[in-house]
Amino acid sequence: PVTGKLWDAENGEDVFDEINVVEPGFNSGWKSVMGPMSANAGVSESSLVSIPGSYYADPVFSWAESRGITDIEFLNSTAFGPNYENGVFAGDITSGTLYYFQPNTDRTGLSLEKDSSLSDLVADSDEELSSVTIGTGFAGITEIETGPDGNLYLLTFDRESDGQGSLLKILPTPLSEND
Repeated sequence: PVTGKLWDAENGEDVFDEINVVEPGFNSGWKSVMGPMSANAGVSESSLVSIPGSYYADPVFSWAESRGITDIEFLNSTAFGPNYENGVFAGDITSGTLYYFQPNTDRTGLSLEKDSSLSDLVADSDEELSSVTIGTGFAGITEIETGPDGNLYLLTFDRESDGQGSLLKILPTPLSEND
């Protein structure tokens, strides 16, 4: 909603789900490249399909273990406070986890602490993901939207209950006097 740039979620065949920023000519390398190019032995940019004006770019973030990232939502609201306005929420179908990322200043990637275990832009474990995990315990998340009331809504799908789904409204937690 801020820049008009297209971001996408891309799932690897069995490893490396991704968040990408898609610019004209973008080639993510799918299915030859999963995750960053450096994680793909024997593959180089010159081995990818190329058309005039195309270019390869590494993802702005990857999950080394496939989670089934289903959606990205930019919270176009101040309902959760100014720190979350236009921030990036992502959800997965496999574990029902909701993730939150702060975009970088020019909104061409994600702002991850330089000393963080995610500074390489790849989540290699649940421990590394803990810094960007904002909610767990949902059935598989299939859709994330900012509602007309400014709150976040999740659509979930539970494969173990005959495909039952739920629409969940996520509300901000009020701060206590000690926060």
